[in-house]
Amino acid sequence: MELPVEIVTLIRGYSRPRFKYFREYNRYVQLKHEWPALRTLLQTNPGPVLPVLLLFEQFMLECVASKRLFKQWNYTMPFELYQTLEQDYYHKRAKLIQVERELHLLLKEPYVCRI
Repeated sequence: MELPVEIVTLIRGYSRPRFKYFREYNRYVQLKHEWPALRTLLQTNPGPVLPVLLLFEQFMLECVASKRLFKQWNYTMPFELYQTLEQDYYHKRAKLIQVERELHLLLKEPYVCRI
């Protein structure tokens, strides 16, 4: 026995997740902090925000890895390696700040650098 089409569409509508991009938002929260405006925009209009959010996550992970290498430098390593690690870290940090600024512009909130 099958259910009528109207009931099946109602069931499908209620069985879909309410917040489709919860994984992306939770990863952002783990990297930075809670941001209710971001969550609201991901629920209502994720189109423009989602690519920038994924870029932010990628740059944040790269920046953390680069910072870890930069901080592990010791005086037995060549100075040229130190300069390379330092430049790499600050370059990735600058890209991260730029992407975070774009996120704030999309959400129409003032940007404060908290890295």
